[in-house]
Amino acid sequence: LVEMAAAINSKNDVQAFDITEVPNQTDSSVFMEDSPESTSLKRRIKRLTDSKNLSVGFDAVVTYELSQTINKLSSQQSCEWLVMGWGARPNSGIFISNPIGWLLANINSNLALYKDNGVRYIGKVVLALRPGRKDKNFIGIANNICKYYGATLTLLHVVPENSKAIKTIKQRSEEKLKQSKASANVEVIRSGKPVETISEISASYDLLILGTPEKDNWIKVLFGGGKDKFTERAACSVLRITLKD
Repeated sequence: LVEMAAAINSKNDVQAFDITEVPNQTDSSVFMEDSPESTSLKRRIKRLTDSKNLSVGFDAVVTYELSQTINKLSSQQSCEWLVMGWGARPNSGIFISNPIGWLLANINSNLALYKDNGVRYIGKVVLALRPGRKDKNFIGIANNICKYYGATLTLLHVVPENSKAIKTIKQRSEEKLKQSKASANVEVIRSGKPVETISEISASYDLLILGTPEKDNWIKVLFGGGKDKFTERAACSVLRITLKD
């Protein structure tokens, strides 16, 4: 997760937090010393920063109110990205227990949710795009990640089976790649079942990058009223990106 945060942020400057929420009646002495888990995390992150030449700070935080703490962290002037990991289990929304759904829908920085499917080497990345005004931003982020890992990039468009705009979509994507100074293959695939198609294609990649769904659908996913089917069925690790307006 820390490496992914460094890859997203081209400056390689990351502040990592191990946040533990405790009940209000918990004695304040629990705040005074790090847990063995946090001590282990700190040691491993130090080894990562030394081997990858990264600038990563680490703090263990114990809080009575998880959402308020994360909100404060993401509201810092220097915070461009909030990067979080999640499990994305079927029928349970993004989190197993989801106390911060509202927070994620109203976050004060760009948001990246990372589902680690056990991939330890990222060599092939696919960015699934829907035509939109932020395409160049997503391409830039995907390009940063590919540079960090030394990976190749594919831009994927899944269009309706009766679409006649394949040539136009491909040309526009190639132009956006040129504007972003990024190198990638462009694939446009006709399909009436985009979830199944992307799921099958994901088996050939190590990381699938997706933009956020439409706002209403995203909120339903966060609160468990809907499912992020693309993430749930992906065979590789998944990075869900929400860019603030």
